[in-house]
Amino acid sequence: MNHRNTKGGLALLLLVTLFALAGCSPGAMVSPGWGGLGSHAGTLFAASSRGKIYALNPDSGVQKWVFPRSEKEAKGPFYSAVVGEGELVSVSSFGGTLYALDAATGMERWVFEREEAFVGAAAIADGEVYVGNADGKVYALDAGNGVLNWEFQTGSWIWSTPVVDGDRLYVASMDHKLYCLDRTSAGTKKWETVHEGGAIPGTPLLAEGTLYFGSLDSKIYAVNADTGRARWQFETEGWNWGKPTLADGVLYAGSLDHRVYAIDAGTGTKQWDIELDGAVLADLTYADGILYAATDAGTLYALDVSTRASKWEFNLEGRILSPPLLLGESVYVNSMEAGLYAVAAESGLQRWVLPLDGK
Repeated sequence: MNHRNTKGGLALLLLVTLFALAGCSPGAMVSPGWGGLGSHAGTLFAASSRGKIYALNPDSGVQKWVFPRSEKEAKGPFYSAVVGEGELVSVSSFGGTLYALDAATGMERWVFEREEAFVGAAAIADGEVYVGNADGKVYALDAGNGVLNWEFQTGSWIWSTPVVDGDRLYVASMDHKLYCLDRTSAGTKKWETVHEGGAIPGTPLLAEGTLYFGSLDSKIYAVNADTGRARWQFETEGWNWGKPTLADGVLYAGSLDHRVYAIDAGTGTKQWDIELDGAVLADLTYADGILYAATDAGTLYALDVSTRASKWEFNLEGRILSPPLLLGESVYVNSMEAGLYAVAAESGLQRWVLPLDGK
């Protein structure tokens, strides 16, 4: 694939997807970006579609620091979650910059720049940072200084976050393949799977020796993590974007067909599904029998998996495209139009709201 000018093509595909979901014209679009969330060392981190990172007190929403201080210094919107490890937090910019910031102060430690966009978040393990780029490469960097240790070329854009498991690194690519790399031998490929029908935009879930992931061929796959061999596949009525979650032998997955599916993790057999008010692009979050799912129609659902019913619903005035974050007794959700909300996990009542970037 020729990677020249792929940032424009990538932005176009993301925009087309959002237009199709929202049923709007390009002129109605405020911003093509959406910001992810993260938590580290008692701090809530929020990335904005205008290229800023906010460090916040999770109980009150009070700002600890913001990076960069001036919007003029921002290098493009953020699509990824904020990832913390040790003294660092990392966030990927659509403008082609991976930032490593001091978690306590927000001061820039180092940056890693490429001509093409970063969409997915980085993964940090054992002193290395792993991140995919729209140039089709996954990069392994020294966490201390950002120096490139090695790189691996796939056949198309990488929108997902790499998954670390021991000496293995799993990478999903828009070239319709899932890769298993040996991260201790400069990214040597162990195996790859090919899914002819569709690209893989989301991050796989690794659980109990199996990788679960959705595809743009309207299927959800389960493959053996050791060999890459298929275990089962499940067909939906729409694209599958977000990362699924697993609990008590049941795989829960959201789809752009407006449904959340409960699937037997061992056999791939559907147990049930529930229809929501919009497409589910974001990863699902599960805790204590409650599944938190967000839609592009602006609703955060708390679904009781035992009753298959909604415990509560919280409506925002904006699309929700990034995963809800459960932290303590609150669920945090970031909308590209409506701002950042803290919602009580038990009741669904609003605790506070922060209109990022003066929205």
